Amino acid sequence: YWAQIPSRYTSRDGHKMKLFRQLGDVTLGSSRREDGRRANEAAYKATLSKPFYVALHETTNKQFRVFKSIHNSGNYKEKSLDAQKAPVANVSWQQAARYCNWLSGREGLDPFYQTIKGYVSGNNINANGYRLLTEVEWSWLARNTDDGILTYPWGNSKTIPAKKRVG
Repeated sequence: YWAQIPSRYTSRDGHKMKLFRQLGDVTLGSSRREDGRRANEAAYKATLSKPFYVALHETTNKQFRVFKSIHNSGNYKEKSLDAQKAPVANVSWQQAARYCNWLSGREGLDPFYQTIKGYVSGNNINANGYRLLTEVEWSWLARNTDDGILTYPWGNSKTIPAKKRVG
């Protein structure tokens, strides 16, 4: 079965995807002894068992505008975020979910999100269409390496290395 499933896939709209099959456990939240822990946090484990594809790059303004031609990503610090090749910005979760359904329709796949009058109101977990990552998938991807799962997305130390700081 797996020999027939491609490890990489490119959608008709140019989204390059990678298949993740070898999954496992991920810990989310914080333990009581972790510095900086908030009172409402708790550590819990989740297991990923169902393989999934993930886009290797963000959706660009150009790709999103095929779905919504008048989209404007706006500005940040007086710089435009609206270039065709720039990642799409200023998109709500609802818009992103409807975009996933639209992509699914273009590929002949079952839409993941159920909508009522244009509003996402549920999902079909058995659908084979595009969807947004879950919190567990996002956390696993951010910290997964060939050597195992990192404590933080940047490594196992609380201190963010200077070369990886954003800002």
